[in-house]
Amino acid sequence: MKQTLFVRLMFVAGTVWLANQLWSTKLVGAMPELKHARPAIDLSFLPSNLVIPPALPAGLEDPLLIEAWVRLYNHETPIELWDGTPITGRILAQALVDLAIPLVWDIEGYCGNASCSHQFCAGETCVYEDGQPGVDPIHINPLHAADMETLVATLAHESFHRMMPFGPVHDSKFEEFWACKVSAAFDTRSGFTFDNYDPWMSGYLVLWIRDNGRTPYYSLPDYPPVIAAQLN
Repeated sequence: MKQTLFVRLMFVAGTVWLANQLWSTKLVGAMPELKHARPAIDLSFLPSNLVIPPALPAGLEDPLLIEAWVRLYNHETPIELWDGTPITGRILAQALVDLAIPLVWDIEGYCGNASCSHQFCAGETCVYEDGQPGVDPIHINPLHAADMETLVATLAHESFHRMMPFGPVHDSKFEEFWACKVSAAFDTRSGFTFDNYDPWMSGYLVLWIRDNGRTPYYSLPDYPPVIAAQLN
């Protein structure tokens, strides 16, 4: 009798345990997946006169890069481009958010003694993605960490390139002329000169490169296809 009662109790206990397991599994399956929230970033260190935008670039947590990006965002004085289109620091800053482009210090010297985004080309088509998962970052020269104005100008320069104003094509002397002119608007000590250089004439682009010490640009084509077509 005792043995029979024991067997029955064991059977009931086993049935209850199995029911609990099935119920728990059903509850877990019905629950939405919980994601770890990104901790809020303390921006209290920023000057009080700066407008803090609602969103920062993807994964941006470095205080210096945050401040540089916010300062770029706060520049609303328009800069007139080659076709009369105005561009502002806010447009350049927002592009980094919209395109989800990470900003990283170039600790490993990926760009040499500069800041850059690497292009990947197939024939005449060039993009800023290497085909691997994730958006390729902008690599920032660590030396620029010592000077906020230069850092802001660097973000403007690199953001201009990543917006691909002439489409997915090779970099060119013409594009670099305008990238430098845009970035110079954010750095009063850039030393760049643009007066008396007509970028619509290839000879003037060469002179501009020589007079501004931009030697690496000599090897670039003069114009992107969309601009070259207008000159023919």
